[in-house]
Amino acid sequence: MRILPLDARQAQAFDAAENEFEVREVYDLGFEQGDWLLRVRAVEPYLKRYIGDLEDMDGAQYFAAREGDELVGMLALSDAWNDLASLDQLLVARAWRGRGVATALLDFAKAWARQSGLAGVRLETQSTNVPACRLYQRHGFVLGGADRLVYRADPALAHEVALYWYWFDTRA
Repeated sequence: MRILPLDARQAQAFDAAENEFEVREVYDLGFEQGDWLLRVRAVEPYLKRYIGDLEDMDGAQYFAAREGDELVGMLALSDAWNDLASLDQLLVARAWRGRGVATALLDFAKAWARQSGLAGVRLETQSTNVPACRLYQRHGFVLGGADRLVYRADPALAHEVALYWYWFDTRA
């Protein structure tokens, strides 16, 4: 698998085609003795589609995961204000999920942060994306915060909680 630069137009087209997944469980959050607690709760399955906002990502660089000529995944990275790389989007083609593409993209994001002289990587996801959260945990990300009000103004998203995950480069 190769990870190469991707132009914004191709990133937007891939996002429009592949930005959907089935929600079967969600996280309920708690906080005890300074640590976040994530409790899984099963829900009636439904399809979740993220709002395409790649065009609003000023300064983002897009990268494609390719297997041969096939675009199998993409990510958007930018420099955040706090000396971290911001992983603004990570998306894997439905047919390629569970085959190591997301791992390769996360490894690339970490290397990009190191090469950029940044302290680590930050990202935002939602309490409805349990598989992604598990992936981040497996790859050394820790839950640093949550916001249950950030989506409140949108009735379709008001039940979701924003989760903020962080990975810090311990080699620095």
